Amino acid sequence: MARSLTDVGGIRPQFHHVIDIVPTILEATGVKAPEMVNGIKQKPIEGVSMAYTFDKANAMLPSKHDTQYFEMVGNRAIYHDGWIGFDHAACRALAACNGQVDRRKRLQLGTVPHHRGLLAEQ
Repeated sequence: MARSLTDVGGIRPQFHHVIDIVPTILEATGVKAPEMVNGIKQKPIEGVSMAYTFDKANAMLPSKHDTQYFEMVGNRAIYHDGWIGFDHAACRALAACNGQVDRRKRLQLGTVPHHRGLLAEQ
């Protein structure tokens, strides 16, 4: 069954990542991911559909995306249940990140993006 937005322009606080786009498109269009393509078995689609947030009534539901690991150009981060921890490779490589080497941070994400705040540094 295809789903559509009922709250166009609405803002949602749930955590999601680019990996969630394909599952969302599949659910919204009612299309099932193929198990085989040209005789090759496909890996399961990763990510979590964001379609549960489409209705205004569900705008404040908790995120269904619990954990996400990120890695790019030596920078690493992990999100889990409202917390994100990250490490900047540039700080380690340059040995100068506001006077600190190997600086790591842990943030608790608020329900509204501008309420995010630094809780601890190690």
